[in-house]
Amino acid sequence: MKRELLPITKAAYKANLHTHTTLSDGSQDIKTVKQQYKEHGYSVVAFSDHEGLLPHTDLKDPDFLPLTSYEVAVNDNSRRTDDYSFIKSCHMNLIAPEEDCSVSPIFNIDQIWPRIEHIKNYISEEQKQVAFHLDYTTEDFNNMIAAANEKGFLVTFNHPVWSTMNYVDYGGFRGLWGVECYNTGAAREGYVDTMQPIDDLLMQGEKVFPVAADDSHSLKDCFGGWVMIRADELNHKSIYIALKNGDFYASTGPDFEAITLENNIVTVKCSPAVKVFVSSERRFAHAVKAEEGSTITEAKFDLTNYLKFSPFENGYIRFTVVDAAGKEAHSRPYFLNELI
Repeated sequence: MKRELLPITKAAYKANLHTHTTLSDGSQDIKTVKQQYKEHGYSVVAFSDHEGLLPHTDLKDPDFLPLTSYEVAVNDNSRRTDDYSFIKSCHMNLIAPEEDCSVSPIFNIDQIWPRIEHIKNYISEEQKQVAFHLDYTTEDFNNMIAAANEKGFLVTFNHPVWSTMNYVDYGGFRGLWGVECYNTGAAREGYVDTMQPIDDLLMQGEKVFPVAADDSHSLKDCFGGWVMIRADELNHKSIYIALKNGDFYASTGPDFEAITLENNIVTVKCSPAVKVFVSSERRFAHAVKAEEGSTITEAKFDLTNYLKFSPFENGYIRFTVVDAAGKEAHSRPYFLNELI
């Protein structure tokens, strides 16, 4: 029986899950941001202005959905320096479970940066009563993630490379929904994220998904990384459910057309590529490459030996498509209980 690992019959919606506007530290207002992303084929934008959860339901139209979200930033204040470039800073995005949600359990008005104080004018009075203090410790981050998860928020760990965070910093994180494998704003400054933090967490049994996003503060940060969501409809509930279930992939260029499993054979159909490969939690990997000067649009992978000899409870496989320009698309990980 053939199974769809990536839903084929559902509609595809292009989304940027990390966006800033003049409501925090972005240079463009929300209506301009909407217009620009629509013109570039996006159906979904998560307006994730810093520190304040602000619904923008007025921006909805039949072809565009504003996702209710925001970004939390916590600096490592143990480093006594006035030079911000020396300070580690952990940023996480929180996507709300409801479109009209205006209160998050993760908030502290006293921790809002002076340069974005104007966002206080837009935050609900109920939100201002929340006082969740955060320090730069693994325990505090995990408390934050747990409190957000309890209320249904999807939590993404943003731009690890720009944040100068390594395994010592993030290796103990528990309960994340996603990790940015690509961040346009950071990459265009020379801080290029990878899949390594995602694999590090997956190997510990964390079920995290790869996210490619813009982190757009201005036009120069736009349209470099996105996720393609497969959902029933273009509304907050359907998109939220699709994201929560992992019915999407991250990309900087190529597309997954389909990922199916039948008799231990996975077939990946994609846009023209020079290479498609499978990775896992151990040294089980295989690449299907196009001949010199040509491309492929389909690759098959036999998982029989992987499934037969995989002793690891935390086993998973994931797929990557690479096009002629070196751009990549990453599937979500598929876990052993989904494959057997």
